[in-house]
Amino acid sequence: MPATKNSAMLVAYAAIGSDERKKKSVVDRLKKHLAAGMEAFNLDEINATSELDAATLLGSLNTLPFGADRRFVIVNAADRLDKTVKDMLVDYLSNPNGVCTLCLLFDSLPKNTRLYKAIASIGPKAIIDCVPKRNRALVAEVNKFAQARGMYIDGPAVDELIKRSGESGKLLENQVSQLCTLCRTQGHISYNDVVNNISQTAEIKPWDFLDPVCERNAVKALTQYHLMAKPSQIALLAMLVGRLRELICTQSLMARGQEYALASTLGKRDFQIDKYKRWVRNFAPGELSRFVRACADCDRALKSGADPDISFTQLILQICGAVQ
Repeated sequence: MPATKNSAMLVAYAAIGSDERKKKSVVDRLKKHLAAGMEAFNLDEINATSELDAATLLGSLNTLPFGADRRFVIVNAADRLDKTVKDMLVDYLSNPNGVCTLCLLFDSLPKNTRLYKAIASIGPKAIIDCVPKRNRALVAEVNKFAQARGMYIDGPAVDELIKRSGESGKLLENQVSQLCTLCRTQGHISYNDVVNNISQTAEIKPWDFLDPVCERNAVKALTQYHLMAKPSQIALLAMLVGRLRELICTQSLMARGQEYALASTLGKRDFQIDKYKRWVRNFAPGELSRFVRACADCDRALKSGADPDISFTQLILQICGAVQ
């Protein structure tokens, strides 16, 4: 994204990928271009839902800036936008408001969609890559750091180290070096070694919390939740409901012997589907639907002024089977 004058900015950007830190960085850089004191007039930050009206969003995009030369519209979780809204955006981008910058935050957006093509046609910098680096290559790199020092690091230890330290190769190498020194006598680095010796410096990602909930591991789920910096319980609740619905779909397809359709139905990769099939075995028939209703109760409590931390913690404990 250009760090020059507002006039040099594009009329639209799409930050695509599941790396929440990268997407937050994109938003923060956009907000730096807001005229001081005019943020309330020239920034419209929208959380997308399937109920978002196309006319409402279009009206925001066509609004002129007040007391400044540019206005900004940021749409979070743009994956949830209804097809009619996406179609509207394609039409809008063919003749956009030149003094408004739209930023759409996607977990994924296929390159063959009309909306992707419309955004990409704006300029080479319109598509911002927010795909996380934490993948098999990063895991392999951590293993190499340990092997170079004559040590072995357990798979769960690698995952936990990346969660705690982030994706900086230099920092990971330093942390592995420290662990190798501490664990030299035992000859390998375990999960507990990482937990006991490496502090949490990387921002906790939502799926780092959702996964142990699906495992029904109350201790791990609450640990991840409490490591988050000022979490939004409303946002986490929406993500949790989405995950529970995916598990209900998984359970239903497996019961009908249609496991082959899981990846296409859920829009997941094959390696992700293996986790879903494992998770659903943790829930008895009917439990997942009951927990969706419990989420609705929690949502009402959060919006009626109940203590958000207590209400959300009670929900986590209920789903994980720690309380009835």
